[in-house]
Amino acid sequence: TVVTYNALISGFCEAGKLETALNIFRWLEGHGYSPNTETFNAAIKGFCMVGNMERSMVLFQQMLRVGPPPKRVTYNTLINGYLQQHSLNNALRLFDIMKGNGCQPDEWTYAILVSGLCKGGKFDLASSLFEDMIRQDLSPNQVNYTTLIDGLCKDGKVDAALALLKRMQDS
Repeated sequence: TVVTYNALISGFCEAGKLETALNIFRWLEGHGYSPNTETFNAAIKGFCMVGNMERSMVLFQQMLRVGPPPKRVTYNTLINGYLQQHSLNNALRLFDIMKGNGCQPDEWTYAILVSGLCKGGKFDLASSLFEDMIRQDLSPNQVNYTTLIDGLCKDGKVDAALALLKRMQDS
């Protein structure tokens, strides 16, 4: 079944044997099996892990063209992959595509973005996204708060960091 092949693809990706995983993926398609979202996610994650965003995006584009539609975890994986490559613009572009395709970001989407933006020195944008998350009626988790507090401190905005810490304690 596809579930069994998904496990194989995921295992080969985790072991760094991406070509083997991709061969299994292609074999599925050629033998009457329809890869599901988990099949795509396993392969996308594998290519993101080794920094091959081009191949990850080819798979993502295939999902957009013929299905299955990407899920939140698909977008989160790709956004994180771009941020690992220090490609902030591509990560933010994908975030916009995510929302434009009707896939609502969650707290982890924002945690990934805020962390990547802070690492990239974009503290004001990270703060703005944090506030956007709250406007979307999402409740920041400890990772969201801690990441931004750390970023604000690194940016010399200690008062803002302390205010955010108080806000976290009050929530």
